[in-house]
Amino acid sequence: MTNYRKLLVAAVLLGATAPAVATPPAVATPPHTADDAGRSPGATPQSTPAPVCGNGLLESNETCEDCPDDCTVERPCATASKRRVATVELLQAQGTYPLGFAIRIAYRGDKLSIPGTQFDSSVAERVATSKKSSHVVARDVEHSLRLVITDPEGLNDSSLTITFDVCAGARAAADDAICWVEGCTGRGIDIRGCSCVVSDIR
Repeated sequence: MTNYRKLLVAAVLLGATAPAVATPPAVATPPHTADDAGRSPGATPQSTPAPVCGNGLLESNETCEDCPDDCTVERPCATASKRRVATVELLQAQGTYPLGFAIRIAYRGDKLSIPGTQFDSSVAERVATSKKSSHVVARDVEHSLRLVITDPEGLNDSSLTITFDVCAGARAAADDAICWVEGCTGRGIDIRGCSCVVSDIR
């Protein structure tokens, strides 16, 4: 996949403006997703209890407009030297071979933090993939992290790690971050049934 294609995929999925040049044919492009405060059609949530508006954690079928407390950090996160690493598993639908995922990882901003915001390089530095051939574009919006992952060799059985800072005085737990899929594509098709899960925070 060319660098231009990677950037175009990221632009579509993260809300940026793509360069005005012709696109090469017959390359998969994940579907457009909602903005930072909106729902994403067809999003696949992490398997968790029913969402609770106002619990400080944005969930897959909530919006910042409906649940503003889940998108607002009540107290600034004073980061300590302690860090926690979250492992995120990308799960394909049976019999499918995804080349691109767009995912949202929501986290409790009064417990966990990522240095920088939006497309800062400090955000990207906190994300690592299990495959060297994968390309990741990361965007942090303080209460959640949006990632576009592409790989010309395929993303079956892939995973990510995200290194969070832990807020001073906080104790991060496994349920302080959740993940859901906003888009999943194969070669020229949209794939249904992809999912993701935060399998560990250590």
